Parts: sequence; C-alpha cells; structure tokens
Amino acid sequence: MKKENYNRLQVFLLLKIIFLVLMFFSCVSLESQLNSQLDPYIRSRINDLMSPSPIADAITRSNTAMAALTPEDEYKIGQAEAEKILSTYKILETKPDAATYLNMICTTLVINSPELYNGYRVVMLDSDEINAFSSSDGQIFIMQGLIKRTTSEDTLAAVIAHEAAHIQLKHGILDYKMNLVLESFIELYSNPNATVTVENNTDTLSRDFNADAKAMSLMAQAGYEPSSLIDMLKLLEDGISSGFNSKALERITKAKTTAGNYHVPDTRSSRLARYKEFIYYINHDM
Repeated sequence: MKKENYNRLQVFLLLKIIFLVLMFFSCVSLESQLNSQLDPYIRSRINDLMSPSPIADAITRSNTAMAALTPEDEYKIGQAEAEKILSTYKILETKPDAATYLNMICTTLVINSPELYNGYRVVMLDSDEINAFSSSDGQIFIMQGLIKRTTSEDTLAAVIAHEAAHIQLKHGILDYKMNLVLESFIELYSNPNATVTVENNTDTLSRDFNADAKAMSLMAQAGYEPSSLIDMLKLLEDGISSGFNSKALERITKAKTTAGNYHVPDTRSSRLARYKEFIYYINHDM
C-alpha cells in the first residue's frame, strides 16, 4: 500500500496501538514518546489532522471526566457492566439458599476492606461454563460450572476474592477511562461519517496477577488459606480455556511467590462440613 493511501482511520488505529502500550506514562512523556516513534509521514499526516497537542487533550478530557466521578457514578457504571453480563446469562433462581452461603463468604473476605458504595453481592449464574465476572457496582457473578469445580470453601473463597479484588482495584473503572480516551481520539482523528469499533486491548494477564495478589491478601486477613487460590487454578489447569483460569500456568508461578508471604493457621477442616452441605444442595433437588 502506498503511503498516500493512509487515511484518518488508519492513522487512528496506529495511534491506538502505541497509546495502549504507553498508557501509564504522563501526558507529556506519552506525547513525546509517540511523536518519536511514529513514521515521519504518519507524523506529518497527524499534524495536518489534529490540534497542536491532541494526545494531551484527549487524556486531559478523559481525566477531567474521571476526576468528577463519585462513588455513585462508579456504581452506575458498574450497573451498566452488570446489565451486559445478565443480557447473556441468567441468575440461578432455583437455589436461593446458595446466594446466602456465597455472600457469607464474600462478607467475610471484604469485612476489613474500605466500604463500597451499596456493598457487595454474589450471585450464581445458571451456566455450566467455568467462569466468573465482577462489575464495578460490587456484583460478583459465578457460574455454576465453576462452583462445581471447587473442592473446598477455601477454593470457592479464592474465586470470590479474585473477583472482589478486580472491584477493589477498579479494573472496570479503568476500562471505562480507557474507553473515554479512545472515544476522544475518535473525535479528534476519524471521519465523522466512519464507523469505528472501540476495542480495549488491556493487558488482562497483568490485571489477573494483581487481582490474584490482592485476593490472597483478602483471604489471609479473613482466615482463609491463601494458597487455595493456587489450588483452584491447578484444578482448572486442564486445557479448558475460560475467563477465570486464563493463563493459569503463569498465574500459578506468580502466585506461589506471593503465597509465601502469608502464614495463616490451617483451619480449612472447620469449614468442610458446611461446604459439603452447600455442594449437595446445588447438585440435588430439595
């Protein structure tokens, strides 16, 4: 393709890729690094299409919007996330007592955490898939298929703690911020008549590393065995790719180092009876 055939959308997509790599730098250093790495022709085309400091403008606009977010705003953002999840999956309503048990575990895990607007809520989804989700409004969605793969309350607590960690680390809100930045780029670069799909290529493995570390901290504070997160990942390391066990081998290796920082009395046997009762309940008509 000849250079002359670059259009505004192609320029935008190139910038987007570079921007995602450098997103955590400051506005000034980000702009200078982008300018230094771009092909001269592309840089000249960008200068033709944009204001003097468009990258800083886009980030400033998104940061201004983010700074104005209140806990209630974040809750509403999370509700929108939850609606998307529930448009695909249904809550398992035939086992109402399951939610009581799951939320008891969650409350134990987050009791020492900063208060979340409107609190946390765990629900079980009617699906045999091996996955779990969370939304920024404090909701944690665990699929029945994943719950059935657990072997103890502590491995189940590891799943809930991991999703609670995503909420506490504001990963959903960070996604929202990234989308604001990308939408700002679209306004600056693209043809207003063009159809552009915003795709957030966030480094999910890095986020899972952080969520795993936070989850083990929550577990240790609550008296659960932190290494049960590793046990859970090993249980799922069977070649079946799902959201929760994504990159299981890498996460196990990283988590082993983190788990060594905690020395929690082993009280897992004291929770075994109620866990077995719970599993029997969800597996049988009662």
